Amino acid sequence: MRARTSSLAAAWSTRASLLGASLVAASTLACTSTVGEPQPAKPATPAATADPDAVVVTPEPTPPRVPVPFACAEDHDCVASCSQGAVSRAWYRDMFPGGEGCEDGCTRKGTDAPRCEAGRCVAYHQGARDPQCTAREDVATAPLRPGPAHQCARDDECRLSCAFGAIRQDWYEWRGLRAHECRDGCSSIGMDVRCADGYCQTTRLGEPYPGCDQLPTTPE
Repeated sequence: MRARTSSLAAAWSTRASLLGASLVAASTLACTSTVGEPQPAKPATPAATADPDAVVVTPEPTPPRVPVPFACAEDHDCVASCSQGAVSRAWYRDMFPGGEGCEDGCTRKGTDAPRCEAGRCVAYHQGARDPQCTAREDVATAPLRPGPAHQCARDDECRLSCAFGAIRQDWYEWRGLRAHECRDGCSSIGMDVRCADGYCQTTRLGEPYPGCDQLPTTPE
């Protein structure tokens, strides 16, 4: 009986050894097959292509800045001046509050009202553009004061105006400024006018009052 049991145990041990060897061989073969075979290459990502129907938006170039003396938004912003040509009305008033000591020039006979084109004042003469009076290179860069509206030699050449301050009497009448007058203002009680240093000056209670001197003579 003991001999038979030993024989069975030996047989089972041999079978187990054979089974274990088979499993190890199979495992080795599987690993060799997995590692040794080349891996398939990943498909390449296709390059992006431009959409032929896509709309390409090109930014508009920034227009050059118009110098202040010539800048405008509408025709009324421009004025024709004798020496400066077609310029900004507001700029001209600041630069030449008493007008200009100039005749003809860019206000000669046949001069038309300037126009605002592309944000710039453009001069016209007899219905056509006048390049000589448009964007002049010699445009003033500093006020020329006092202008003829304020120059004087005697006190009796000056008058006091509510809206236009101390001004030459003849200029006041010539420009028709009476139609644009106000009440009080620079002609309030205690205000007076005199000719001093070559131009009409305002006084208030006998003291100089520069707030009413050399005011613009172009009505609003």
